[in-house]
Amino acid sequence: PGQELQVDTGWMTLLEPDFTGKRRRIRAWIFTAVLSRHRFVIACLRETTESAIDACEAAWRFFGGVYHVLIPDNTKAIVQKADPLKPLINTVFLEYAQARGFQIDTARVRHPKDKARVERSVPTVREDAFRGERLLSIPDALRRGETWSRDEYGMRRHTRTQRMPLEHFNEVEKSCLLPAPT
Repeated sequence: PGQELQVDTGWMTLLEPDFTGKRRRIRAWIFTAVLSRHRFVIACLRETTESAIDACEAAWRFFGGVYHVLIPDNTKAIVQKADPLKPLINTVFLEYAQARGFQIDTARVRHPKDKARVERSVPTVREDAFRGERLLSIPDALRRGETWSRDEYGMRRHTRTQRMPLEHFNEVEKSCLLPAPT
């Protein structure tokens, strides 16, 4: 409990047209707890190291603590060079991980089973959390992602564990997390 958190990213939806008539496409960082399957979704416009750190900070606030191990895919925002034994982690993100006290265990390239709990979640999140929503701005998308994570997905019985992810997380995992950053 409280050990591993898997993270993936993917395209979600389009924002409503802005004052110039342009629609912007948003992405999301998706964090899934390995044991309880509790999930946190946060929208962003670009997949950068800065947005990865911001997403992690939001995840730590959402979960109420820091997981011991983060398992990302090989996004360039976190991993500069993928390697099964010695991946080269982005220096800024590595320093961030050291400051927060968690380890980074990257998934191998083309091995989706390394982060199987989160791998198939991108289409599910896109369809379930964002499809049909009228999102005017990133703050709207952020609110939608958090509301969906806590009130909809978190309270839905998970098919594998047969428990509600939020309830399972609160009972088993929350007390095992590292302290949340202040």
